[in-house]
Amino acid sequence: MWFKTDLEYIPLHFIKDDKFFNFTEYTSQHLETLKLSISRLGVVNPIILQPLQGMYRIVVGFGRFFAAKQLKLSFIPARVLKDDLSSSQILKFILLLHSRKFSLAEKARLIKIMNLSGLSFKQIVREFGSYLEVNSQEIVRAYLKISNYHPGFLSYLSTHGVSLKHSLSAEGLSFQEQGFFLFLANSLSLKGYDLNDILTDLREIAMLERKKVLTVVKDLKIPEILEDPTLTRSQKINKIKKIIKKERFPILSKINQNLEKISKKLKFTPDAEVTWDSKLEEPGLKISFRITQPEMAKSIAKDLLNKANISLINELLRIYYEGLSDKEDVD
Repeated sequence: MWFKTDLEYIPLHFIKDDKFFNFTEYTSQHLETLKLSISRLGVVNPIILQPLQGMYRIVVGFGRFFAAKQLKLSFIPARVLKDDLSSSQILKFILLLHSRKFSLAEKARLIKIMNLSGLSFKQIVREFGSYLEVNSQEIVRAYLKISNYHPGFLSYLSTHGVSLKHSLSAEGLSFQEQGFFLFLANSLSLKGYDLNDILTDLREIAMLERKKVLTVVKDLKIPEILEDPTLTRSQKINKIKKIIKKERFPILSKINQNLEKISKKLKFTPDAEVTWDSKLEEPGLKISFRITQPEMAKSIAKDLLNKANISLINELLRIYYEGLSDKEDVD
């Protein structure tokens, strides 16, 4: 049904270095493993080729082809598809061979291939939606948008579990800007949600201040933080998040800063831990203690009646619910 010939040995120079149907990235480590296997056993599984203008285009087996080319092989085992198969038929053949779930990046690249093949969004949903777990034209459009991202950046989003929805937060960023966020993510081993939060807040700051994202990055001295040898990875992440939140939400940041200052003035034995919702959306504050002896409970009860502590708690609640008056700050 699919092939016009049985197994053949095709000269590598007859095969176009054409990645049209390639939707999976091959790391240098993966290629080295393939090269080692091929040098020992040869190419065990034939690649699949499409006849194209007197030569051949790779349909399946890009990794094997690249590895064989690096090993300077002359021929590679292959099976050649029929000449009259459409791009849509070839894509169905590819999807039928794929045994695992597609990643975010793979879905985006496949949809781009389908779009370049002339398929409409409606056709993609109807003919390939079940393979790709895509059930609307809006989702197809979203995948097509992220398919144009910087390849390394898209791969990072995909491998770190960033959702399609959150991936769209990078829409409109230049390759240079995406390259910076890729560098940032790799430097700090950021989790997907951390990268998304940082990226989203920086874009909003840039929009509010009418600046480019990389200008905001420079203004906030984020490169200097990344290069600071005295900070651990987690300290760098926390510091970057803190300065971004301070810039993005100056009033909220100032309120939280003042709440923190006041909470440190509370005098309890044992020490009190004061926590609150930093977004100021959940009601109330929480004051907690670690009690290891009965006598400590008596001390806490006494401290709760202390006028200075009561005054500080009142001030905490006032600021938490009412915010700061103009120019108000706590020394």
